[in-house]
Amino acid sequence: MVGFVGILALLGRIGDGRRPHGKLPVENRLQGAGGVTFTDARKTGNLWCNVLVRAKARMSTAEQLTRHEAARMTVEAFLALPGDGTGRIFELVHGEIRAQDAASDAHGSIQQRLGIILGNHIDANRPGCRVVANPGIKPRLLAKWNYRIPELGVTCTPNRADVRETPDPILLVEVLSPTNEADTWSNVPLYATLPSVQEILLVDSSKVEAMLLRRGADGNWPQEPQAIVAGGVIELTSIGLEVTLAEVYRDTHLAGGSTAFART
Repeated sequence: MVGFVGILALLGRIGDGRRPHGKLPVENRLQGAGGVTFTDARKTGNLWCNVLVRAKARMSTAEQLTRHEAARMTVEAFLALPGDGTGRIFELVHGEIRAQDAASDAHGSIQQRLGIILGNHIDANRPGCRVVANPGIKPRLLAKWNYRIPELGVTCTPNRADVRETPDPILLVEVLSPTNEADTWSNVPLYATLPSVQEILLVDSSKVEAMLLRRGADGNWPQEPQAIVAGGVIELTSIGLEVTLAEVYRDTHLAGGSTAFART
């Protein structure tokens, strides 16, 4: 399992100009000296490489940074995009659009079960608070280029018609799958930048295990998450809820025939 401290190293990738496979770096789409374009370069071997190196050498650091920044999408532009008609969920990751993988049956069942548990508890014990499915999260760190969407969130701030992001979340929940684990852990440090967030819960969909991060009284986050394994209890102090892992996994193949109930 990737530790919370270890995941901070992922922030070192911010602004390194990487692009998903199949996309060309912005400088490779520019026309080179003497009319050499990227398409031409594929025919002329190392000629393009030499042109590109010389062009970069002539560019100041400020010019290169400005060009890189212009190539990234902002949150404002991202939120203005229409959907693609598939119902898939997209996030903005350091200025690049990232599609979330389709959830497995176990993943979806855990998400739904957690939503029910949290919703029932909030209705009975925290009037004025609410559970939000797929909340929009705009972190404090690199806010211009990041918009992340966890599975669930809890906020005690009223909903408003003119706001896309979920305001002042106190609890954020993610469900881990083998195909999304690295991407999901990369969201965690950004969630932690929001001053309202008190706890971040990650529940695994491939084994009975959860990881919980809780902000300390001094405002700092722990070095490592608390691991909760089979037979354990998730204690969410942000909303005053205790729930067994068996209850969370009740509707999945991981349940093992055990049944327990949330303790409020």
